[in-house]
Amino acid sequence: VIHPPQLMSDWNQICSYINGIEYGREFLFALDEMRKSNNHRFKIGIENMIAPKKRSISLGYNPSQLKNLLGSTETIGLTVDSGHRLLSDEMSVSKMFSIAPIVSLHFHSNPGVFLKDGYKDDSHDFALQTNLENFNAYLRSIRRYNLPVTCEIGIENIPKETLISYINTLRFMLD
Repeated sequence: VIHPPQLMSDWNQICSYINGIEYGREFLFALDEMRKSNNHRFKIGIENMIAPKKRSISLGYNPSQLKNLLGSTETIGLTVDSGHRLLSDEMSVSKMFSIAPIVSLHFHSNPGVFLKDGYKDDSHDFALQTNLENFNAYLRSIRRYNLPVTCEIGIENIPKETLISYINTLRFMLD
């Protein structure tokens, strides 16, 4: 999984929007060519990102940016981050499916309330039917496309038994 280029970090501009797209495309095209020439079989997915923060901005918070970054690459797909999707009004998972193959999923949730300061809004909660819109559609896509899933869960204060129970329940729902 690769994050799209970052344009600003801690108020420091790294590059302009146009340069971020251009350099990101160059990198992805070079990676694509290297993968084709070496016949690499592992998957690479560009992850959708959260909307811009006050002091930090990454590309990938709307589908057109992902499409521009990928261009006509042949071997690079997308990674859907279900929690990031909740923090960008511009992102659409269905549009992501139309841009490139979805090669993996970061499965988690959050309250879905974007905060301009900090990253506490991306809380990495368990993805449940009660807190993740289209939960069942995600499960159908995981099964249909045989997607590798990373449960991006903040486990600092979660008992081991709770985590094991969640994973077992999710596995049962995917069977």
